[in-house]
Amino acid sequence: GKQDPLTSTTVKNDESNPLQPEKSIPNEQEILQKQKRIEVVNAMKDRQKARENSFLANCIKTQIKPAVASFEDDNVSRVINTYLSSSSCTEGVDFSSSRCVSMKCDLCGLSDIALATPLVRAPNHSEWLERMPFTCGGHKSFLVASFNEDSENAAVDTVSSIGSKKKKNVEYAAVTVRLDGEIVSTKERDPTLSEKEMGIVSFLPKNERGFQYELKARARDGLPFMTGSLVAHECCALAAHKSRMERVVREEKEKAASTIERNFGNTCGRTLSLGSDDTGRCYWRFDSEPNSLFVSTENQEQHSAFLRFSSPESIASVIKSLGRNPLAFEMQKTFPQAANVLNDGTWSNL
Repeated sequence: GKQDPLTSTTVKNDESNPLQPEKSIPNEQEILQKQKRIEVVNAMKDRQKARENSFLANCIKTQIKPAVASFEDDNVSRVINTYLSSSSCTEGVDFSSSRCVSMKCDLCGLSDIALATPLVRAPNHSEWLERMPFTCGGHKSFLVASFNEDSENAAVDTVSSIGSKKKKNVEYAAVTVRLDGEIVSTKERDPTLSEKEMGIVSFLPKNERGFQYELKARARDGLPFMTGSLVAHECCALAAHKSRMERVVREEKEKAASTIERNFGNTCGRTLSLGSDDTGRCYWRFDSEPNSLFVSTENQEQHSAFLRFSSPESIASVIKSLGRNPLAFEMQKTFPQAANVLNDGTWSNL
């Protein structure tokens, strides 16, 4: 129990106090898993810091090179290498594994040397919109495949070959599995600790050698990541992510305001449509028949006709036909029974 300072009584976590949540004590295995998660995340941050330090050291040495050339003994460069490049000498995080020659950021137009920041693989707007729901829901939408490029058929091996003692020329690739055009995802085994660990802002290096090294480490440690078709500095990719998030929040607020206006209009006798699809058909829900969906179409004579769908299965079929149209998500909220038919797999068995 716990002492209540206002009443000087003991509050127990039982049925007499339903508002008091019971605290679950993590077991030893959960504690060890969390500690391991923190260790691999810190290792990921150290690798990222090492890449940034390698660029910083190179830029400093380039700037002071004319002055150092007049010295008999170049102790300055050794100091810079000691404090900035000592951890960056490892293969995969050194300067040669991060530098992208003749490449520029697709967002700001500057090179990696110009900002002293390595270039990464970032998603464009459509790729970001496609991956964001999986990331926010704690799902992995990327798989990592390894294959031996020396083999004749370049057969795909399992990721368990990562860390093998035998020295093989193994390449790694980020793979997306799709079924009927939809991404197949898996639930994260370990809970995320921050937004960066969710993967949406955890980018991979653009440099091919650095990419292979980092992808191998992510697969080994089970950490999510993000990749895409854009080349960008991490700061530019983060700024784009923030801008997209603000845009999504603004659009959701506008949708909420529109929904509230439609609901109030319905109560006042002024019915507004749920929306329209790409072909111009309008979708309606009337208070007189709240469980039915009405679709208005126009024939060749420009006369409107209404199609009525009353069963959850038929409404679910209409929603499915809309694909990824935002109207489909709005209709799932309006017709929860039809949404259940889609979510529990009943619709696919009809």
